[in-house]
Amino acid sequence: GKGNNKFYPNDSITREEFAKILTLVFFADSEGAEISFTDVPVDAWYYKPVSIAYSTGIIKGKSETLFGTGECIIRQDAVVMACRAAEKAGLWTTVEPGDLEKFFDDEEIDKYAKQAVYTLYDKKVINGKGNGEFSPKAQMTRAEAAKIIYALLNV
Repeated sequence: GKGNNKFYPNDSITREEFAKILTLVFFADSEGAEISFTDVPVDAWYYKPVSIAYSTGIIKGKSETLFGTGECIIRQDAVVMACRAAEKAGLWTTVEPGDLEKFFDDEEIDKYAKQAVYTLYDKKVINGKGNGEFSPKAQMTRAEAAKIIYALLNV
């Protein structure tokens, strides 16, 4: 939650918040490694989760020097991180999207994210936003993030 026993399900979730959730769920015993993202100070609450996410291969950052701290995570990036976490934790291997029914907005999903999107779709972790759309560039809400984590834990 966000304090005072409030969850705020419709608020968006930041990149570092999502990294923390994924590392707590899948890599709670990991130590992480030194990272060189200039927007992730060593004394920040999110340094360790970002460090763990980077060292385990869940994240790569927005560039070699920037993680994207404070940015709301978009749906396709959250799905990429979640898919990598599940794969690194040994839940599955990714699938090729060729044989799956495509989302109507498939052409809006960036190439780097397609395999992750359709892997989580195939595993019934995600199902889109309705009307057959995935909305890859929309900000992920806290409720959507919770649903993904719940579904991953029940694969």
